[in-house]
Amino acid sequence: MKLTRRQLLQATAFMAGFLLTTDPLNVKARPKHYNRIRFNPNESRSLAVVGAGVSGLATAYLAAKAGFRVIVLEADDRYGGRSLTLRPDDQTYRNWWFKTYNPHHLFERMYVSSKQERRESPAPARETAKFQTKKRKSRDEPVELYLNLGPGRIASIDTTLLSLCDELNVPLEPYIFKANNNLLYSDHFRDGKPVRWQEVHYSLIGQVAELLNEAVKDGLLLKGYDRERVLSLLRHYGNLNNDGVFDQTSGIAGFIRNRGGWKTPFSVQPPLALKDVINGDFVKPGKDDPMSFASYLYLSNSIDWQPTLMQPVGGMDRIWQNLLLESVPSQALLKPSSQPHRHGTRLGDLVHLESPVQSITNQNSSVLIDIKGWQNTLQVDACIVTVAPPLLGEGSNVTMAGATTHEMPIPADMRIRTNLPREVKQALASVEMAPAIKVGLQAHRRFWEEDDDIYGGISWTTHLSRQIWYPSTNFMESTGVLTAAYNAGSEATRFGALSRRDRIEEAAKGGESLHATFRKNVDLDGAISVAWQHMPWQVGGFANDTYLTQPEVYDNITNWPQGRIVLAGDAASQMPGWQEGAVAAAQLAVLALVGNTDSTDPAIYS
Repeated sequence: MKLTRRQLLQATAFMAGFLLTTDPLNVKARPKHYNRIRFNPNESRSLAVVGAGVSGLATAYLAAKAGFRVIVLEADDRYGGRSLTLRPDDQTYRNWWFKTYNPHHLFERMYVSSKQERRESPAPARETAKFQTKKRKSRDEPVELYLNLGPGRIASIDTTLLSLCDELNVPLEPYIFKANNNLLYSDHFRDGKPVRWQEVHYSLIGQVAELLNEAVKDGLLLKGYDRERVLSLLRHYGNLNNDGVFDQTSGIAGFIRNRGGWKTPFSVQPPLALKDVINGDFVKPGKDDPMSFASYLYLSNSIDWQPTLMQPVGGMDRIWQNLLLESVPSQALLKPSSQPHRHGTRLGDLVHLESPVQSITNQNSSVLIDIKGWQNTLQVDACIVTVAPPLLGEGSNVTMAGATTHEMPIPADMRIRTNLPREVKQALASVEMAPAIKVGLQAHRRFWEEDDDIYGGISWTTHLSRQIWYPSTNFMESTGVLTAAYNAGSEATRFGALSRRDRIEEAAKGGESLHATFRKNVDLDGAISVAWQHMPWQVGGFANDTYLTQPEVYDNITNWPQGRIVLAGDAASQMPGWQEGAVAAAQLAVLALVGNTDSTDPAIYS
């Protein structure tokens, strides 16, 4: 095909980006140990940790191992914070689970079967996981069923978290983010019929490579690049034949009928037209909602979603569950455990649930903490806070991020009063939070595997539900749990404003756009929905990349200690919403206390 001058210029711009190279990566291997602090038998300081999520428990773990006397104060009636995993509300399954993972039945509230949003939520009723348990095909034990309503994956660049998992003996397995047979749906493509990711991706690169090959042959200036090497690279990159034409018979876009033995009449899937892909809204033009997934065709190129991704065997909460069960020095027990047992001092003994902190006050040589329901004020030498920053800012509203921002009221009983400096409280109050939602449900059969040859990964739709996550484990078993909706930002605000019934209906519509038989193959009545902006003691799914979107605010909320108060949590990191940020901030907070230093000391980051 002969190129116009405009097409030639466009191809030149594309080629410039295509040939762009960077210096070789110099990524440091993960630390051998998460806990790098030696136990100090002479340490006598007391420490209160506010929040028993991943960051709070990691903080307590490090401080206890260092010799501090520790107490963890959690407002909720459960552990884990936003790392919330639901399991079947079934006594037989529950017994099997404890026998497998926690035979001494320590801290039994670690097994969670339900969730409930705040009373002012549009969906305030308790939702319980009524998953139907089934036995495995090959052995006498149940198919493991769980729904991660919070974090769902670990990136291979999450080196601090991986070190913690190794230290706690948390076994990991692959998490499949993208599979070639995952489906894409757009109202503007094929009259609303879903298409496999493989067809779109390989059709696109093949035809773009053919276009660039033609541009090079027609005189595209390569500015120092060897012409023949570029043409060779394009041939391999785009599966071009010797004439520089996209080979449409290779099967790179898949097969309509697969190859087989003898004289099987297989049929190759023809590539999609470049124009159809470009106009299909798989990558939308213009400025998108910064929290949306409008460019989902290549979302896996993001550094946080590049392979290899991992997940704990048995559910994401296995990380903090193992933290609870970790043995700690007996001197770490600042206040007697509310759940006494005969198995030594465990980290879970330091945690006090249903203990909402109402105020934190810096004194000259201590910190005073008022806790709802406690008769006496708690006095400690230091306090590390891991809750969302706006809860400490004393503001009556939190700014919710999205295509446009809006204010959401913070319930009065969730706000924590402090005597932090005014400018610090203002910064904490101004941190923008991202709304985030999920819907999960059980499938009667693994129809995505049986009907569509999908094994793990995520399918995408332009419906409000946006995504379906397929389980990365238990392939070819009789059942499984799907994440049938996940979005953030303005879309999550809209989704979270719906009643439970309407949330499930939106998930059903999205599922039906990808799988025609979706409704009849899943248990919609038993579906679970969550809007994190409406959950107790939470004001969103995660901070809105504060270090990028609000750099001055981030600078102010990472200057610690302030007196004897320190902020940790994923919001005080460059990885908000990721457990890596949570445990990295926890590590720095404890290192600062142990070394009597602050966040401006370069040595703390070495």
